[in-house]
Amino acid sequence: MQDKSLLSSAERDRRYKLVRETMKQRGLDALLVFGDGSKWEWLMANIHYLSGGVGGNGEEAFMVFSARG
Repeated sequence: MQDKSLLSSAERDRRYKLVRETMKQRGLDALLVFGDGSKWEWLMANIHYLSGGVGGNGEEAFMVFSARG
């Protein structure tokens, strides 16, 4: 049984493509994405969107997202 919090490969690829297209338009080589687990994970949306499952238990996270894959 697949964990529902994880992204399918197709959904992950769709999200990454959209983000990388926007990065290219803006001339960005990488993103530093921050997530704060306070306020019931409210500030983790960007991390969740790109990772599909990082977070929970009031954690904080940083992610480096490359334009090149």
